[in-house]
Amino acid sequence: MKDAFLEALSRPRPDPGGGAASAYGALLSVAIVEKIVRIELQRNENSGSESVLTRMLSTVVVLQKDCAQWCEQDVQAYLELARVRKAGITGSELISSMESAVECPLNIMQSGLRILKCIADVGSLCRKHLISDLQVAAEFARAAIYGASHITSANLLLMRERGHVSSYEQRFQTLLDQVETQFNQTMSTLGA
Repeated sequence: MKDAFLEALSRPRPDPGGGAASAYGALLSVAIVEKIVRIELQRNENSGSESVLTRMLSTVVVLQKDCAQWCEQDVQAYLELARVRKAGITGSELISSMESAVECPLNIMQSGLRILKCIADVGSLCRKHLISDLQVAAEFARAAIYGASHITSANLLLMRERGHVSSYEQRFQTLLDQVETQFNQTMSTLGA
């Protein structure tokens, strides 16, 4: 079973690539979370948690939109950077394209962390037999974060090679430092 994105990803072309695939992995995670929230909203016994679950569903919808946007933006950032480099363009246009190529996977990482937090929140309210699905969602989110971190690292290296040291390095390190802490907190909430 393939969808349009998987078809495009499997083509022998550089786009979409690893960054977009990381965002897609985050979308898989969010889809599982949405499923659990919708199941819990249908439960009659959850009437006391309905407003919390409705807010969680709103958060999930925002995360889906963000991750879908990062998927597309990653492709565009890559294409622009490739165009600029191939044309031998330097200066501010090169720096701008390199920054875009770093910003997108950083945004994927940030969204992945938000997804992990959302998973913990949903896990604290859902029925126990749904926890294993949330654990799968947490693993997808963590994989998306680490996948995006590899793209970020490669693009930061390109910036360093061009003599452009950026503030993105600190943001990247901060996000990396948060991954395992948030993942472990999420899994602990899920009872793993």
